Amino acid sequence: MKIISRRTQKRLKDAFYTVASHFISYFQEQTYTSTGYKPKEITFHSLEPLAIVGRNRKLYIYEVNYSSEMGFHKSKLAIKVFDAMDKVLQEASGNQILRYVLEGNPEVKTPQLLYYSKDFQLLIYEGLFAEEFSNSKINESEKYYLAGRALASVHNKELKNLDLQRYYMFVENIFNKLFDSNLIPSKTLEELRDKIVSEIEEKMFYSYGGSRSFGDYHVGNIMFEQQTEKVRNLGLKSDKFQIFLIDPEFIEDCIENTCVDRFEDIGTFFAKILLEDFIKTAGKPKKVLNDLRDFLKGYNSIFDKAETAVADDEKRLAHVKAARLPLLYARLEQAVIKPPFSSAGYLTKDRKDEIVVSESYMNTLNTFVEGCRKEGIYALNEHGLNVDWYYDIMSKPKAFSRKVTVIVPDSDMKINDGYKLTDRIDAHPFHWLSAWMHIKAGSFEAVIDLEHEMKVSQVDGRFRQDVNYSIFYPEEVKIYTSIDGINYKLVATKKQRVGEEYKDSHYSSLVIKTDFLPIKARYVKFRAEGKSKTPDWCKHPEIEPSMQIDEVSVL
Repeated sequence: MKIISRRTQKRLKDAFYTVASHFISYFQEQTYTSTGYKPKEITFHSLEPLAIVGRNRKLYIYEVNYSSEMGFHKSKLAIKVFDAMDKVLQEASGNQILRYVLEGNPEVKTPQLLYYSKDFQLLIYEGLFAEEFSNSKINESEKYYLAGRALASVHNKELKNLDLQRYYMFVENIFNKLFDSNLIPSKTLEELRDKIVSEIEEKMFYSYGGSRSFGDYHVGNIMFEQQTEKVRNLGLKSDKFQIFLIDPEFIEDCIENTCVDRFEDIGTFFAKILLEDFIKTAGKPKKVLNDLRDFLKGYNSIFDKAETAVADDEKRLAHVKAARLPLLYARLEQAVIKPPFSSAGYLTKDRKDEIVVSESYMNTLNTFVEGCRKEGIYALNEHGLNVDWYYDIMSKPKAFSRKVTVIVPDSDMKINDGYKLTDRIDAHPFHWLSAWMHIKAGSFEAVIDLEHEMKVSQVDGRFRQDVNYSIFYPEEVKIYTSIDGINYKLVATKKQRVGEEYKDSHYSSLVIKTDFLPIKARYVKFRAEGKSKTPDWCKHPEIEPSMQIDEVSVL
């Protein structure tokens, strides 16, 4: 046990005996629970230190010895001390919010706040006969499952937009410190900052994933208590354990557009775990992926239970289905990183040994897309994709996240951002940086390695044009396929007029589609040929022509 100093012990004992009369009813209820009788008189005898817990060693666990007309009794208290009065009020408010959110939830609770004192700068909670997450004897898979269920109980079940201002301020604060450090050239920092702000605007503006936030959700804020036979059989996966969430110091309720991305709490929970796993495995973390899978199973199970409960109420059922859309999206994205042809993965093989999307993945994808369309959701903030585009590029095995090699013919120019062609990040026409691959030349070739032989019959490329800055659509697109990556066959050609009719236009984007008879291929070569010289009718004919392309989809 960590030693509590005599000075601290005296301070806490003095505080307890001064304020204990304000929550005498708590000890009366404790006595009633253990004896069946509610005493009228309570006399305190001693306050014995048991432990100091918490990352900042600010939570003191005490055993309280007291007596009543029924005899002698023991109970537990947790006293949390602060270094400022406003923090006391902040956590007291957080406890009130959390108790309201979890009201009526038999599985997840937060300790009862018995008293808070601005004078002594402390909070007094009921004592728990519970184990911390890290010390619990529950198996690892079960713990992460229950942690996911607990977080889903905290987040609201409505589709909400995000408060982008907090993210702008976060970026601004970081870069102000970097500017002051003089470690990185100012111009580089300005470009990087503008790019990040652009990414926030582009990918988060249309988000419906907002929710209240626990704010500091980590393993140290979760405890499990062994249940008695009286409170079991609640229909839970593990009805032997009560989940407690503690330290709601940074919880934020979701009011109008002040919501936080619900995945932020999940990211906070796994940040340290991922780092430790990353170091232990030399950059190839595995355990954390399994932990995340169990966590998301638990998170989703809350929605499964909710759908079952309101199955006969069409209006409420629709509400629950809409609320779980962000989780369906997470499941779809997680399946993509699984090993090919694994049971939980994205791809499988049919009876003809053809590579196809797994049935379970397609069922989830269809449910997700139908739900988005029903709710009028057009954009997916996590990757900036619109729903229709997402369905198109995920419903068949194709080029997602595949290796791309880009060259500029007759040039030694190096292109290092070919990954942007298959990263599924749908760039916005307004932002010429961010997700667009910029080619400072009139033509280029991109070779996509599909990693497996598969039948392809369509290749699409999305281009951006801004004639004011000599960025043009290609005038011709050619598609080649190959089995070995050496011998290529021309399978499609598509021409695109780029004339003076665009003189007064600003920026725009265009998906150039090519289709052809199905053919087996492992490698797909996408060749775009454009202007070799900027026309005189352009605003800046002196600028060399260039091209910008975002996604290449292979169907």
